[in-house]
Amino acid sequence: MATRYRSAKAHANAAIIHKTSAYTEFSVSCEEDAMARKYIDCREFPSDTNCTVALSADSEDELLEAAVQHAVSVHRHEDSPELRSELKKLFHDGTPPVERPGA
Repeated sequence: MATRYRSAKAHANAAIIHKTSAYTEFSVSCEEDAMARKYIDCREFPSDTNCTVALSADSEDELLEAAVQHAVSVHRHEDSPELRSELKKLFHDGTPPVERPGA
């Protein structure tokens, strides 16, 4: 049974339980946890502001709301179904890289 954890501390605690409990089995996969997150990275696209924001979340809905807020407030886009559709196409699995993509 694979289990998802929201923090590294929860991962560590589960690993301790796994090692010390003969009655409880946990299958912890860091790769699965990383794949559960989604991100969008403004650094992938040229802009007048040379934006360096990268957003990530555990759900597409949460990420979409944050990305729309950013697009509207920073890049002056209008919130519309078309904007939301285009933003969703730019989502990636995992977490954003530390370095600027293509750097």
